[in-house]
Amino acid sequence: MSESGGVDGERELPAGWAWSALEDLLACEPRAITDGPFGSNLKSAHYTDSGARVIRLQNIGDGEFRDERAYIGLDHFETLRAHEAVEGDLLLASLGETLPRVAILPKLDAPAIVKADVIRVRLHPEISTKWVYCALLAPQTRAYAGALIKGVGRPRLGMAAMRAIPVPVPPLAEQHRIVEALEEQLSRLDAAVASLEAAQRRAQGLASVALTAVLEKVGDVPVKRLGDLLKESLRNGHSANETVRD
Repeated sequence: MSESGGVDGERELPAGWAWSALEDLLACEPRAITDGPFGSNLKSAHYTDSGARVIRLQNIGDGEFRDERAYIGLDHFETLRAHEAVEGDLLLASLGETLPRVAILPKLDAPAIVKADVIRVRLHPEISTKWVYCALLAPQTRAYAGALIKGVGRPRLGMAAMRAIPVPVPPLAEQHRIVEALEEQLSRLDAAVASLEAAQRRAQGLASVALTAVLEKVGDVPVKRLGDLLKESLRNGHSANETVRD
């Protein structure tokens, strides 16, 4: 893609940047992008209580990896190594209302494979995985992908569409600089949210203390039943099934 092309075909990029399809950023190795095994290669009978991890749609949050656990035996894992995912790989959900949904695979306690509807992407070392991760989560990319999603009951973005997603690519040093700046701002945002939540907890505690102090000042007061304070006795509301009479 040209420097002036891209998601909407019009956006200009800074000097030194270029548009590239996701598939052009892949590592130089077989199956640098792959989805999970289908059909009889991975079925419910293969699942076990321990062994190799199976990365499913449930594991891919909107920008985060969710530690939902499912396993297959290590022997069966060996037959499915073509679908293996390792720490640092990108994980893309190809099924859902909002796509692409993306996460980065963290270090796990066991080897892992991706399941059907999860696409594993391994990038070239000259491309920052975190940069591509941020680019795929950008609103412009979501808008581009949204126009390509197929299906109503099970909206899907297939492998071919995923491969063709346009990504703006700055020089590697610039990728790292932007990612670091974004992470710093997100860290500040997380700290602000934590501070706000702590303040809310303190306010709730102060309200409880204040209420207790007020009640202690009141001292002993007579206790009355709710019914004794009402002008009319309690009764049920009007039933819509009752016949209205003049």
